[in-house]
Amino acid sequence: MDFKGFQGYTMNHDIAAIVVTFRSQKLIDRCLQSLIAEGVPSTNIWLVDNASDDGTVNHVRENYGQVNIIHNHENLGFAAANNQALCHMTAKYVLLLNPDAWLNAEALERMVAVMEQDERIAIVGPSIVRQKQVEQSLLMRPRFWEAWFFLLSGMRAFETGGFSGKAAQGFPWQDVTDGDHVRGACMLVRQEAVTDVGLMDETFFLYFEETEWCLRFRQHGWRVVIAPQATAYHIGKASVRTQERLPSLEFMRSAILFWKKTLAWPAQVSLRVTLFFMVMVKWSLLLPVKSAKGQREWLWRVASLTVNPFGLPIVYNKARRPSSWPKS
Repeated sequence: MDFKGFQGYTMNHDIAAIVVTFRSQKLIDRCLQSLIAEGVPSTNIWLVDNASDDGTVNHVRENYGQVNIIHNHENLGFAAANNQALCHMTAKYVLLLNPDAWLNAEALERMVAVMEQDERIAIVGPSIVRQKQVEQSLLMRPRFWEAWFFLLSGMRAFETGGFSGKAAQGFPWQDVTDGDHVRGACMLVRQEAVTDVGLMDETFFLYFEETEWCLRFRQHGWRVVIAPQATAYHIGKASVRTQERLPSLEFMRSAILFWKKTLAWPAQVSLRVTLFFMVMVKWSLLLPVKSAKGQREWLWRVASLTVNPFGLPIVYNKARRPSSWPKS
């Protein structure tokens, strides 16, 4: 598929894009301009803003007048914001792109070409470059033993993949490769597959939502792959840096929720108990250190999350996050 043909493909409204923003005014130009340069019509771009207070929405309205804007007056989280736009989608393919990420030339063309190879491909991710390094952005399912050893190591030692899982075989990838989940900074999704498996799980406010979503696609027989010849660049954590210690607590909360949703009861309880034990050991060791008061408070909050992830109010500015376990 040549680039000229690809332009016609997008102009036929078969590709749309969703960008979820939070305090992203300084980053959004490069993101949106890369989408437009790749042939996505402005009318097919949806920007969902989660109560930014830095002028993001006004900037986009003034400079990208045809972009669709959903302006939330509360921070609904990443999954809920994407779902707001996904409900409006009529395009065959939808690109989810972080505001601190942008596409290299012909990246979208190459992702679409891979998607067209097999009608059972639900998600295509590109090679993601972060800090001049290619990330391990195609991963295998996080396993209980990997997470358990990672916790026992103090979340520092062992090449276990931590909470995210190991990279798919063959990294750095040269050919289209299957895995269990991709990084959520940039991924092309088949709308037919979304209709089949459902939207993102809004129980996750931030982190792990794309992991759970990809695993759900896999469970329904869809493929999740990487197109290594397509490249996207990602700064990473640009929005959450404005929230001090909250992002790391949200990560731990989402990890606990992910265990509950994807692991058998004995396994997820074992991980929560292990996390509680390791956190309290660290808290005890830091007790005599006066300068470690902030770290002790953070550890105490993590320990509380292991008991009840919804029992401790951790909120962003103007945020509305889930307040209870999912019913199903």
